[in-house]
Amino acid sequence: MKAQMWEIAGYTDKGPVKETNQDSFLFRTACSARGWAAILGVADGISGLGRGETASRKMMENLLNWWEDNVLRSQTERGAWPRTLETMLLETNRELIRWGKENGVQTGTTASILLLENGNYHILHVGDSRIYLAPGRGRKGLELLTEDQVKPVRREQGGRIYYKNVLTDCVGYREKFAIFQREGKVKKNDVYLVCSDGAYKKLKEDELEKHLRAQEDPVQDILEKIGHTAREYKENDNITMTAVRITGGVRINGRSQDIIGG
Repeated sequence: MKAQMWEIAGYTDKGPVKETNQDSFLFRTACSARGWAAILGVADGISGLGRGETASRKMMENLLNWWEDNVLRSQTERGAWPRTLETMLLETNRELIRWGKENGVQTGTTASILLLENGNYHILHVGDSRIYLAPGRGRKGLELLTEDQVKPVRREQGGRIYYKNVLTDCVGYREKFAIFQREGKVKKNDVYLVCSDGAYKKLKEDELEKHLRAQEDPVQDILEKIGHTAREYKENDNITMTAVRITGGVRINGRSQDIIGG
């Protein structure tokens, strides 16, 4: 297929309550005679554990190293990229467990990774950050491409019984964890959103869809509008997103392509 291009951006907001931003994100793109590729990742450090900002930042640092070794330096063939990404997640898990033992803390992070290459997407995901697809013109609906790795846990407060979702898997907490994987085809005008839970908890899916389908808006503006809407709804968590729209020409947006961490 002909090389597809993209408009890509990132956004993060610490919020009014938390002292640190425990989210991190990364996006990168590359285009050569071998084809095109892009990587988007979001990691949300687990606030109930220690040093979540350290865990999420390490996750994105290792993702950046993976990108430079496997894509930019072409150390592996394209067909092996999803497998080497899985290996990177497993190695990051061991590294964070080892770091936690050395520093007397338990830590962990979610990880949602979207790899685009020559008309295909590959997803590797752990936790409750999410990846959404808003299909291009003529195709309706907002599709959640990941599955939240959570379970409801019974709580009681002031005589009231309620249920709270608790993570079942994350990177860096224990030796065994599940990695959700998915793949599919990329089409022109598709918009992919990778986000921490602060970006979606307060918004209804039709609101997210409306923002993501605003084809005339730059992707950076879309992310800022989603973040603003979440804050209007009193979301106090860190909000972090990166998104890409498949287009016919190159346009790179966003404050930077660097890691943003706490």
